[in-house]
Amino acid sequence: MNRLQHLLYGFLVGLGFMSLSLVDLERFGPFGALIWFINTVLYYVGYGVVVVLGVWILFIVMGELGEQSQKERE
Repeated sequence: MNRLQHLLYGFLVGLGFMSLSLVDLERFGPFGALIWFINTVLYYVGYGVVVVLGVWILFIVMGELGEQSQKERE
């Protein structure tokens, strides 16, 4: 796997962390507050991962497109 694929998998993991906030907390009974805290922390970790990796992936893709267009001009 190349670097871009690793970044895309990390991006998907970040989205997975963000989707944990959709879990119904009432089914955990007395541990609902603890699960809420963990989900909140993971949401913000996932948000940071998605933003950082998303920007990084854009830079990589834009760089590769720039190299391809440079080769086409030559």
